Amino acid sequence: MELSARDVTWGAGGLIIVDGVSFAVPEGCVTGLLGPNGAGKSSLLRLLAGVAAPDGGVVLADGADLHGLPRRERARRLALLEQETHPSVPLTVLDVVLLGRIPHRSGWGLPRAGEEAHDGELAERCLATVGLSGFEGREFATLSGGERQRVQVARALAQEPRLLLLDEPTNHLDVAAQLSLLSLVRSLRLTTVAALHDLNLAASWCDHVVVLDAGRVVADGAPRDVLTPELIADVYGVRAHVLDHPGTGRPLIAFDPA
Repeated sequence: MELSARDVTWGAGGLIIVDGVSFAVPEGCVTGLLGPNGAGKSSLLRLLAGVAAPDGGVVLADGADLHGLPRRERARRLALLEQETHPSVPLTVLDVVLLGRIPHRSGWGLPRAGEEAHDGELAERCLATVGLSGFEGREFATLSGGERQRVQVARALAQEPRLLLLDEPTNHLDVAAQLSLLSLVRSLRLTTVAALHDLNLAASWCDHVVVLDAGRVVADGAPRDVLTPELIADVYGVRAHVLDHPGTGRPLIAFDPA
């Protein structure tokens, strides 16, 4: 799926949060949305998902104005995983994954004749994709943070999207769970945009990065071209050295003590 932002602007409370943002997401690649706290990453992600409408500019999906599409059509094209939330009612893992089928159902959100079995089989395949076969009957609230994130990815896959949007997907996960989740995301081969805090995770797993500062795009391109010591100093206010990872050859960022 082709996704681009053209001069997108959005504000709240009299403040401009996203300020004239323009960039294109390479199809089939993982794009990292980077920047310090308050840079506008989560707000921009919600605009790209159609959850919020821009005050100016346009988000294009396959050349069409994303915000001009019916909500159900948007939900069939893209899936958004926001920062981790807990359901207010007890749900099994299967229940959570089946939430992803709602955009494909009737206006009442109920499966039509013959759809229930199909949806159940699809949900099981999605759980197998994320390595959670056999978890269908487990209570979602009892899972570890990494397992809950994988269930949410399975829920997103059940939407059968062409675009995956992730807001801080590695937040609160340990190192092994972070690496496992990002490896899974890359293996899906979906056009993906992920808001990330960790520059080394972005350098290791992203094909393309967009760096925001105070709501504006200050750089976008390949991680090696964008994540330079100069940019890191300008945007994050810290000194850094960009090295080559001894195993992968990808950029490895070492920060100087404050």
